[in-house]
Amino acid sequence: MKLPGNSHMKLVILSLSATAAFTPAMFLNTADAAKPKAKPKAPAAPKIPAIFYDEVWSYQTATLYDTKKNIVTGVSGEAKFDRNGKYRQDYYIGSIGNFFKGTYKIQGDHLITFDEKGKKVFDFKFTIGTKPPILVLSLMDKGKKTIDYSLKPLEKKKTEKE
Repeated sequence: MKLPGNSHMKLVILSLSATAAFTPAMFLNTADAAKPKAKPKAPAAPKIPAIFYDEVWSYQTATLYDTKKNIVTGVSGEAKFDRNGKYRQDYYIGSIGNFFKGTYKIQGDHLITFDEKGKKVFDFKFTIGTKPPILVLSLMDKGKKTIDYSLKPLEKKKTEKE
């Protein structure tokens, strides 16, 4: 293409025409470019009802799941989960005592307990309800439930003034 005028003028005209040719493509996403890029959201921390921490939980029943027959048995004892990540569980199934204390952490719907030396004790799948208040701790093996512990808040003893 032969344009009249000096070579500097030809270069400016060609530059402007090239810019005009690319301008529509450059501004197609102007609205999107003006928006701040959204940061990927971190997984939401599980919302644990305050009652989980504020109660001493009383063991009620244990349901053992078997391929032939489920066994429901009474359990006695208590569990307490402090806000500072410490816990204790003292319960009996029949005459067999189970006593644990140490630390715990919550990951999603899992309550993982550790002994005083930091060794993992249990990885429960847990469910908590508030009306009525109930805590269910489930042990799993290869994706199948092996046992459920059902707990409810310990009934507070009445004092003489009440």
